Amino acid sequence: MSAPGKTAALAAALAILAATPACRRASGDMVVLAGSSTMGPIFQGLEPYFAGHGIKIQVQGGGSSVGVKSARERLALFGLASRELSEQEKKEFLHQTIARDGVAIIVHAGNPLEEASADLIREIYSGKRLQWESGEPITVINKESGRATLEVFEEHFGLKNAIRKDAVIIGPNGQAVASVARDPNAIAYVSIADAKAAADNGTPVKLLSLGGIPATAENVKNGTYPLSRPLNVVYLPENKDRAEAILALLAAPEVRAEMMKLSFVPMR
Repeated sequence: MSAPGKTAALAAALAILAATPACRRASGDMVVLAGSSTMGPIFQGLEPYFAGHGIKIQVQGGGSSVGVKSARERLALFGLASRELSEQEKKEFLHQTIARDGVAIIVHAGNPLEEASADLIREIYSGKRLQWESGEPITVINKESGRATLEVFEEHFGLKNAIRKDAVIIGPNGQAVASVARDPNAIAYVSIADAKAAADNGTPVKLLSLGGIPATAENVKNGTYPLSRPLNVVYLPENKDRAEAILALLAAPEVRAEMMKLSFVPMR
């Protein structure tokens, strides 16, 4: 969309917001977003931007399943789901894919491993391989049920119900990063955005190349990185006008810049 076109779209969105009773009440009207810990930082970073348009947002976590449930039960206007939606969810909700993200395999920065094959990941997570080449035991870190990153990981590697039972179970991406940073023998999988931000800030974690392809936003964008997923915002049809007016604000250049700064790939 051209710059004039984007300006017109934003103006139209603001006009709808102004005409929406829920948004006319006051600037104190809170818009709640709940769900994916991967997507949370996007909207947290955009809080000042939305505030500049008279919209106060509150970002809650809990994972993608919690986000979908919160939207369904009207506990949040938007559910955040960092995965493909099921056919049932597509019937139940309206949705917008705002960006794409990759899932990185991470190890401690001191681990000599630089690259992982799909076979190696399957061996490690299924328990067929228990030690690193050094002989040290591998600490396998897995996500709790209801996390979209777990679903994407299991589906990609064919590990549904096959991950070793003694894996360390964590929740948000930050917990996985912290666990690997503390344990030189650990391995985990997290959003590329979270892993890169941690590594750039000096956290001792390393993003492994997967199948010879580095885990970067650029490789997610060009389609070469093999493990990526859409970042979806879902909402009930009854909230269509209000929700779409708010989501139209995501077309602004500063929003795309914020997403790219966080290593996400914004949708055109």
